[in-house]
Amino acid sequence: MKILLASLHHVEYALELALALRKRHVVHLLLSNKRVEQTIGKKKLKKILDSNNLQYTILKKYPGKNIKVFKNLLSLILLVFRFKPSIIHIQESGDIHYLSLFLFRVPIVVTVHDVLPHFGTKFKYNTLLQYVRRCVYKNVIVHGEKLKQEYLDNFNSKLKYLYSIPHGSLFSFKNDEEKIKEEKNTILFFGRMEKYKGLKFLIEACILVEREIPGFKVLIAGDGDDLKKRKNELSKKIFEVHDEFIPNEKVSGFFKRCTLVVLPYVEASQSGVVAMAFAFKKPVIATNVGSIPEMVENGNTGLIVSPHNSDDLKDAIVYLLNHNEIRKKFSNEISILTKKKFSWDSISIETEKVYQEVMNNKSKNSPVLNTKKSFKREIKPIRTSVITNEEELVKIKNIWCKLEDRDVEITPFQTYLWNKTWWEIYGKENKLFIIMLHLNNKPVAIFPFMIAHDKYLNVTIKKIQFIGTGKSDYLSPILNIDTNLAWLHAFNYLMDNNRLWHVIELQRLPIGLKAFEGLNNYLIERKYFHITRKDKHCQGCPTVKINTGWKDFLLKEKTKKTIQKIRHKYALLSKNGTISFLLVKEKKQIKQILNIIAEVENKSWKKNSETALFHSSEDYCFMLKVCSKFAEKGKLRLLGIFVENRLIVYRIGYLIKNKFFSYSTSYDPVYKKFSPGILLLKDTIQSCFDNRNIEYNHGRGEEKFKIDWSNSLDRFYRILIFNNRLSSLLIYTIDKFIVSIHGVL
Repeated sequence: MKILLASLHHVEYALELALALRKRHVVHLLLSNKRVEQTIGKKKLKKILDSNNLQYTILKKYPGKNIKVFKNLLSLILLVFRFKPSIIHIQESGDIHYLSLFLFRVPIVVTVHDVLPHFGTKFKYNTLLQYVRRCVYKNVIVHGEKLKQEYLDNFNSKLKYLYSIPHGSLFSFKNDEEKIKEEKNTILFFGRMEKYKGLKFLIEACILVEREIPGFKVLIAGDGDDLKKRKNELSKKIFEVHDEFIPNEKVSGFFKRCTLVVLPYVEASQSGVVAMAFAFKKPVIATNVGSIPEMVENGNTGLIVSPHNSDDLKDAIVYLLNHNEIRKKFSNEISILTKKKFSWDSISIETEKVYQEVMNNKSKNSPVLNTKKSFKREIKPIRTSVITNEEELVKIKNIWCKLEDRDVEITPFQTYLWNKTWWEIYGKENKLFIIMLHLNNKPVAIFPFMIAHDKYLNVTIKKIQFIGTGKSDYLSPILNIDTNLAWLHAFNYLMDNNRLWHVIELQRLPIGLKAFEGLNNYLIERKYFHITRKDKHCQGCPTVKINTGWKDFLLKEKTKKTIQKIRHKYALLSKNGTISFLLVKEKKQIKQILNIIAEVENKSWKKNSETALFHSSEDYCFMLKVCSKFAEKGKLRLLGIFVENRLIVYRIGYLIKNKFFSYSTSYDPVYKKFSPGILLLKDTIQSCFDNRNIEYNHGRGEEKFKIDWSNSLDRFYRILIFNNRLSSLLIYTIDKFIVSIHGVL
């Protein structure tokens, strides 16, 4: 295939793509001399292109009113005649030179980097030239699913195909010869300083961060009108300002110096800064705008916070700077993604598929446009059924158990045992609404929903929630099918039956699971929804990923002082009597042990009894039934430490898919000075290493002792979805105001 790759603005992007494509195709790269000089430089570019035997043309760029523009238009026409490309790929910019390329019958693909104008920029997209260009485009690539819908909503022209391909990591900025060390507690704000970049909120957040982080520093590198306006606000010592266009040879130094990169944008499409940060393996804190959350995976490669919110931004910065192990985990994940999803080999292959489909003038995977409900394009012949009573719930036991066995992401809280028991004890006031999906008459997904009743400003509203809400650490469907398809069909059914509910409230959804990806893709195309973080239901779950030996884990995560302190506590405790350990797996011991645990629990939670595990007779009955049923399956783990036959600390956990899920722990306050909780935690985690489990999950909550004894953090959120009914929209409006106070992601 002969590819003419034209980019008069996005030099680094086009160069990376061209180098990847040339491995399998003949590529001719068309660039602008002005942009080359501003970025890579002619000498370096020539060296790269010549060493890779890559054909190229560099145009001398003229202003639109200059008569010499026609010279360039003629040059482009001659280039097409001489090179005879199979396809032309244009990186969109504001130049009129590209229009001459549309005179030929050669198939053309256009990558649109910014679908809409940035907030506060002077350039207006509603010019005649912009309108003409967007009317001419037939095959378009954007950098995110959300941007696809944005393009459809605003430019529904003669478009045939619309594709989403991620923005690759920009390795061309890296300079491995530069020996620059990372500076502790240093963040970087990089790029063009325009109003939409949110510099105002960064300044406000950083002033708050300074109070909590000693030696905190902010690198601000780039030029722009917004930076000039705020120079007085940047006079504090924490700000190191470089008010200039940063040439490529200086870029590497800034990214190497920083601990993490911050993007406090109030509006965006995608971000080349994220692509640069990933090339340096730097975690990113960014706002929930445009398709940036599709680049920065929340809780995996960085953190996503709400725009226009300095407090949220400050919390995220403080959190990451204080948790070195989480940053390391993010860097490792970034390293993996840059070799896979964001690698130019992967992106070039996806781009080749686009070329092939456009050349064949047909597309099976890309959306057929001229419809704003593009998500519905992927519907397959899947049948939906609903379980609404307990008799039907009993009948699907075997189906549910088979699906949970196949689901690699299953937790105790998605199992039939847990959900059936919860429903028996707590489900009286609610109505079952379990959605099942069937492909070729075989069950492939279960969404364990219910319709719950709640009071909202003294008005009864109906909520779609997961069964187990309130008692479960994780809530998610059981899937044996593509997650996008599963959420699509489940929500299509809910929307078709929106008279039955006012709000869909999904709590404790783990972001790291594939199940969340499918939901996220669905939400991109909906209007009325909130994702909240600052909520009692939305804490993280620290975990220990077991991929080393116990001794290696201790050496890496714990200091010698910590280990010695634990040994000292054991020695002091042994002076109070003989220490013995408890491990219960069998059903016959459950009731006796739970009675002892209840005594310890009530002592520990005496001041706040409502949050105790055995607050009511219903709670006790639930725990007794759950523990007994999990014990029958060999999946229960009850652990404890006795001193002279007196239980001083316990832990209830479940073993699922070779992962230990800690559910509840407490200790006798009389023994508080011996730190019994830490002693048992250390022994429990060590036993997971000894038994070759693959993970220890602390359960919901970001308490310091959990963070200290973990090497990873699973995040999960509460999501509210509203329908188009007047009552639901009223709740949406009120809730939007309330949630905005607490933080919306």
